[in-house]
Amino acid sequence: MKEHLYDGPGTFDKDPDEEGFFVLIQGFHDIHCLNELRKALYFNKPYYKQYEDDTKVTEPNRRSHINHCLDNVRERLMCTADIGLIPSVYTGPHSEAIKFANQHKCHNYNALLEWKQQWEAKHPAFVHAGSKHELLPVRPPPDAIFHDPSTLS
Repeated sequence: MKEHLYDGPGTFDKDPDEEGFFVLIQGFHDIHCLNELRKALYFNKPYYKQYEDDTKVTEPNRRSHINHCLDNVRERLMCTADIGLIPSVYTGPHSEAIKFANQHKCHNYNALLEWKQQWEAKHPAFVHAGSKHELLPVRPPPDAIFHDPSTLS
């Protein structure tokens, strides 16, 4: 088996004849953190609280996780700051409208998902530790507001 910097003591147990090591893709971690922050918002918390098992995660650990996610999102926004311009449109004297609905060039997220599914480990400990849980569908609360991007221009 090959040695690797990230394959040190304290990592998941795996078959010693297997190649590779366990990692998370940063973009999926970012989406996970954004979702955790969304669920922790004061107006969403009562809804999602009913689906949590308080015997598994203590309130201090939950708060620590939320703080970690907030810092992760802050760091990612600062490190990958979009330098695109957001124009304001003149709408009259002393009045303007900000035009947020600009087109952006994005990575192909579906291609990344497909690549992950092709290469992800099927190790039971790893699936239990995160990816299986994070992929469970979560229904939005009944009072969720979804904006149609076409109406924001």
